[in-house]
Amino acid sequence: GELTVLMSLQVRDFAIVDRIDIELEPGMTVLTGETGAGKSILVDALGLVLGERGSAQLVRDGAKRAEFAAEFDVSALPTVASWLEEQALDLDDDCLLRRVINADGRSRAFVNGNPVPLSQLKALGELLLDIHGQHFHQSLGRRDVQRDLLDHFGGLLDDRAIVATHYIEWRALSDRVKELTGAEADRAARLDLLTFQLQELDSLALEDGEIDALGSERQKLQNSGKLAEGVGRALDGLFDNDAGNANSLIADALRSVEPLVDFDEDLEPVLEILNGASIQVTEAADTLRRYTEAIDMDPARRDWVEERLDAIQTISRKHRVNADELPELAERMRAEHDELSHAEERGRELEEQAAAARSEYLKHDNALSKARLKVADRFASAVTDAMHSLGMPGGVFHVQLTPLDTSAARSWGLDQVDFLISANPGQAPQPLAKIASGGELSRMSLAI
Repeated sequence: GELTVLMSLQVRDFAIVDRIDIELEPGMTVLTGETGAGKSILVDALGLVLGERGSAQLVRDGAKRAEFAAEFDVSALPTVASWLEEQALDLDDDCLLRRVINADGRSRAFVNGNPVPLSQLKALGELLLDIHGQHFHQSLGRRDVQRDLLDHFGGLLDDRAIVATHYIEWRALSDRVKELTGAEADRAARLDLLTFQLQELDSLALEDGEIDALGSERQKLQNSGKLAEGVGRALDGLFDNDAGNANSLIADALRSVEPLVDFDEDLEPVLEILNGASIQVTEAADTLRRYTEAIDMDPARRDWVEERLDAIQTISRKHRVNADELPELAERMRAEHDELSHAEERGRELEEQAAAARSEYLKHDNALSKARLKVADRFASAVTDAMHSLGMPGGVFHVQLTPLDTSAARSWGLDQVDFLISANPGQAPQPLAKIASGGELSRMSLAI
């Protein structure tokens, strides 16, 4: 695998430390010292330079700031080199990380002299180094950690991510099927109500412009008596009065003026005006006569118009809309009715999609399980070999894979991973978590 080379570490004004400068050689480095000598402080300092969160309490009493710097040789780390290049932070084969924490708690980070956000320093730190602390063997007992280690060893993390994607898709579709099923009773009630309301609106059969037309007709019908009376009076005055109607008065005037034109031609235009007046009076009288015949005095029609307007008003109030918005409301209701009617169909479609997503998940999970089985053997023999060289000559490491029921499906698949260990020959392998000795656990961590 790729090996990081940590070349140097400098620490200033951190906790009880005034200053430390360490130059490291290639190969394995061991630091020893009694309790309280500051071994952990060095590991903590390394953690901070790799992007761990820090606080003002870490600054040595009386100092302005704590400073950390670490230099790595990344010539043998193509992944780190390309990451640095992508972020425009590359500088030959060097990788110098620097972290400053001020006494007021503010923190700054630098990569090869360039200021970077802490998140970027952390991302780089994860590529550079793993810190296995003295408590790592405790988390080693957890099944999720064991599964991650196995998948990491076997290069199965991408396959597992694909399984997770199919799992999420299957779960999302299943949840929607459940929602639909749960909403079934509400849907039926809503459909019944919509069906009833639409029948009501359809039987009302309101037409465009009908409300205005009915309003005008109601006004006419309510005042039909006044209209007939007024039109009658106008007709009398224009034509029908025996004594002095407008028509006969104009005729008299014409008869008086006509012979006078012979004496004076200037009266000719007056004659034309009177002729026009006579024609217009006759036309006005004819129009009024026709209007009189058309005036509807039918009380039954008046009642029908009132009832129709009342029915429209009642439904408008019921739906809390203006009467002229009823056709639009009916359209909206129809659309919802259609959607709900098709929900059953949609539910069947979703069920089919959920079933397809489930079998897709199981197909990929099956492939992942087979790959895990192969990897488990390789991993187990590699760790067993490592145990033999770490003072556990008779030790055996075993990876047990237990298939889970589909109902227990998870994003990481259907394999329960258990690390089993037998520290001495003849001893039956038992779960790593049950091993009492801290020394054995530490050696197991190292072997893994």
